[in-house]
Amino acid sequence: MPAALSATEIDELRTETLAVCRGQRGAISGIEPSAAGEPDEVVVRRYACIHFPHKVSRLMHQMLAHPVVVSALTGVIGADVKAMQSMLFTKGEGKPDQAWHQDEFFIPTRDRSLTAAWIALDLINAAITMRPGPAAVSTAAAQAVRPSLSRDANRPPAH
Repeated sequence: MPAALSATEIDELRTETLAVCRGQRGAISGIEPSAAGEPDEVVVRRYACIHFPHKVSRLMHQMLAHPVVVSALTGVIGADVKAMQSMLFTKGEGKPDQAWHQDEFFIPTRDRSLTAAWIALDLINAAITMRPGPAAVSTAAAQAVRPSLSRDANRPPAH
């Protein structure tokens, strides 16, 4: 959904990402306060992913219920939309990619309604590949697309 958030909202999220990565929004395991004068780019790219930033950031908590996100999700899975986690990917150069996986395998739901909503803050790492349906990804097929395949592709889909 291109332009789902305004330029102002994206700028606010970028600023908030920096504050979270600098440790200015409260304690998060593994996040160390940045040194005075440390460049923003260095601070943000230090981490690959920060789990549950909505617990320390009011803005990131609000994004979980952003009207555009809720509208898109209710259109896909129906009115019973729940947020169960947030993740802030700040993957810098040289950090590992997110492996091919099927979220439903790791977090099963009774009605197979688990859905992820991604908000790209830049175009450099904005690509995400989706495969419709509950199909398993074979190792050979996934390696042809992404050679850095992890063990996740060898796991069967959840039933």
